[in-house]
Amino acid sequence: MNRFTSLTKEVGPHLSAFEKGVAQFNRGEFWACHETLEAVWLDQHGPVRDFYKGLIQAAAGLHHLSQGNLRGVDIVLGRAIAYLEPFASHSLGVNVAGLIQGSERCRWTALELGSERLREFDQRLIPRLEFDPQNARLHPASGLVQINNIKLHYWDWGGQGRPIIFLHGNGFVGRLWQPVAESLSPRYRAIAIDQRGHGDSDAPQADYDWGRFVDDLLAFVGALGLDRPIVVGHSLGGAVAAYAEIQAPGTFESLALIDPIVSRTDEARASSEAMAERARKRRMLWSSRREMFESYRPREPFDSWREDVLRLYVDWGSRASRESGVVMKCSGEVEAQVYENGSSLDTFARLTAIKCPTLVLRGEDSEVVPQQLAEAIAARLAKGRLVTIPGTSHFVPMEQPEVVAEAINEFLDE
Repeated sequence: MNRFTSLTKEVGPHLSAFEKGVAQFNRGEFWACHETLEAVWLDQHGPVRDFYKGLIQAAAGLHHLSQGNLRGVDIVLGRAIAYLEPFASHSLGVNVAGLIQGSERCRWTALELGSERLREFDQRLIPRLEFDPQNARLHPASGLVQINNIKLHYWDWGGQGRPIIFLHGNGFVGRLWQPVAESLSPRYRAIAIDQRGHGDSDAPQADYDWGRFVDDLLAFVGALGLDRPIVVGHSLGGAVAAYAEIQAPGTFESLALIDPIVSRTDEARASSEAMAERARKRRMLWSSRREMFESYRPREPFDSWREDVLRLYVDWGSRASRESGVVMKCSGEVEAQVYENGSSLDTFARLTAIKCPTLVLRGEDSEVVPQQLAEAIAARLAKGRLVTIPGTSHFVPMEQPEVVAEAINEFLDE
């Protein structure tokens, strides 16, 4: 089944309101557009809700421009841009990239003019919205399921083949799997979850025992009615995939565990405590995604990531702040709690219970899963196979996504 999600399908009875809002925007009735879209945006979910917020903020910012309110133009249009940036390369029925560029142009021109000369603003700089309902789709599709008292968000790239579920590591988001998912989606239905506390999934204040992630995965499989899917997990995600098969044998056709966190040694506990302390001190707020990207690019571990993957993290791992700029979706507190619960599962001791074919992928230079540990993991699996990817660290999928996809393809073809 094709899993593209169109605005027509998602918005349903609100599509007419969306069209009405676009028409009002193009007539320069910006506050009317703001009110029309604000009346229905709460009915949206996840990323589509952020898309609506961006349009609402753009309309409000341009309304402030028409009223000569310079502060409103600066702050509100800045917020609109922050909401809309992740959608710049998507087809959502309106020219998002043009709206971002036009909003940025209006914002800076207004600032250059200042309050006293704002009446001289050239109205021709205001962007128009080109609406094409036949091309109003978000790909990959965005979905939500209600499980274990939370809403879990996921991305679905579609595809006709067997389902593959991707699980990210601590502090990250499902969208980081995009290059791997796109490589595999012609043959498989690729689905990436935002794990609890991450991305666009709910983030309870507590309850980050790793067993909860396992329960979420099993409930997710049931909610979507997936028949013996394949699971690919990195780091935390690898541990969750392995333990889910231990807890519910036969649920999965096969597993691919990428640098999985399965050790409960004193050294591993000490490392988790140190990581938790750093997570709580991590910077959460940035003036823009550009600043965030430029700050991360030269720093470990991001300096070894492929640039497009880092941009995915910046775009989909942050959201527009209520004040200004962007804020990380996964809070430092949540990330710290996940680290602190890293020894909550006895995964390594129970690996012998996994009977399905299992690929263990390791980064050659990984300090998290040393060669000796990786060999021990593979040896304890009934149908285990170890593959080491040269020139990579613990962050294998972010550094060499196509190589990861190729290794998974070869494994599944056996």
